Amino acid sequence: NNSLTGDQVRVRYFDGTLKTLTMSDKSETPTQGVAYKITGSDDNAKLESLTKDKEYNGYKAIVVAKKTSGNVTADPSNSKIGETKVDDNAVIILYTENGRSKIITGKQFNALNTRDADLGSKESYAVFAKKSNGLNRVQMAAIKVSKTDVSGNSSDNYAYIVSSAYENNGDLHYTIWNGSENIDVVEKNNTTTSDRQKGVLIGYSNIDSDKVITDVTDYSTVSNAYAVPSSN
Repeated sequence: NNSLTGDQVRVRYFDGTLKTLTMSDKSETPTQGVAYKITGSDDNAKLESLTKDKEYNGYKAIVVAKKTSGNVTADPSNSKIGETKVDDNAVIILYTENGRSKIITGKQFNALNTRDADLGSKESYAVFAKKSNGLNRVQMAAIKVSKTDVSGNSSDNYAYIVSSAYENNGDLHYTIWNGSENIDVVEKNNTTTSDRQKGVLIGYSNIDSDKVITDVTDYSTVSNAYAVPSSN
């Protein structure tokens, strides 16, 4: 985009790291959405094309390039990318034409539904597979979307709000109990304080190092409950 010079490229690694690299004279000119082998330093990086069906660090590259036709389609309704099932623990990079990107889990991808129809082309030019419990599964992939604020409500984690939310600079701040400890979290511009009151049970995908909680699902207020053995 306009923030990059002609010899720079913006990349997101599958561990979540986001970098701007300056390419060396030996580097290939990259295509958006395609994965590359990267060597050298950040200011002298060499990008090399991958080989289809070759293993890299134990992951088999089953899709390595953008095709002129017949690109592999991401199909969350069937938990597949192409013909391969997506593992719940997979790392999925969502990216847009204008360079925005984010990472979701395979479980979140598999939870996407018809409400997330704005997945853009749903094309994937980078797919890596590895066996999980004896079954071949997608473990890493990149998918082109029209916007990145889509993610399945997989609720990888659950928590109980123990301190009602207050707003500061448009963000919500509240305290949760995750089953072992209290955590002060920040939720970005997604709802109002009335939806994050003490006593609400929530599901969420992640809390990052800045205490930002993502993909929050409201399971409503938890009220008093009584055990009645006679009615099981």
